[in-house]
Amino acid sequence: MLYLAILLCLLQPQQHPPILPEATRMMKYYENPDPQRGVKLLKELLKPENLDHPMTSREDGHVLSVLCEQLGYIAKGHPEIVREYEKLFAGTTPTGKYGILRTLRIAGDDQTKKQLDTWLAGEKNEQTLKALEETKRILTAPKREMNRDRAVRTGKDLDMLWADFFATGEYAPISRILDTFESNVPPGVKSAARWSLESNLKEHPKLVKLIKEHLKERSEANKAEVEKLLENVTGT
Repeated sequence: MLYLAILLCLLQPQQHPPILPEATRMMKYYENPDPQRGVKLLKELLKPENLDHPMTSREDGHVLSVLCEQLGYIAKGHPEIVREYEKLFAGTTPTGKYGILRTLRIAGDDQTKKQLDTWLAGEKNEQTLKALEETKRILTAPKREMNRDRAVRTGKDLDMLWADFFATGEYAPISRILDTFESNVPPGVKSAARWSLESNLKEHPKLVKLIKEHLKERSEANKAEVEKLLENVTGT
């Protein structure tokens, strides 16, 4: 269990936003991918009872960003889903627009770039204008860099990588998490990485399989630590 599961433990049931149970189920999206589930989840997320909830409307925007990180990977490579996301932009609040733009930083395509110019021309909200400009910068860069493309620095980076894995079921974000075992990240981040791996190894057989398949790619020191982790969790 990871970021959403942590919140489930910390919050009282009556304090959960309505979207939380479905968002938690999406932690195994990669097992049965259906991009239309992304559209459904985004529409639910943009409802006031979810978007205005204290959990998703936090000033730092982290929880909203994590949810939208996964929604972005769900839509990536599916232009028809990207168009569905974009259609929701005009009818939502600045917070909702920020969330949609977070998805488009991952899933956006050439048509999105044109749409961004249209939105920029008509937008007056300062917060949204900044988010639009940042999204345009990311989409027009020579190489679009994802969280999986850079080293972990904070606990928030870990959450983004797990959102990637839950959507794609791919090894790339997991590799970045394993890198923390031999990096110079703060001890708290290293502990969070280990805890999240231990928790998710128990819940995701595919995660165990992926890590074993790629063990040969790790350094000897890293490999030994990962093998010890696997033994502690799975007994193998």
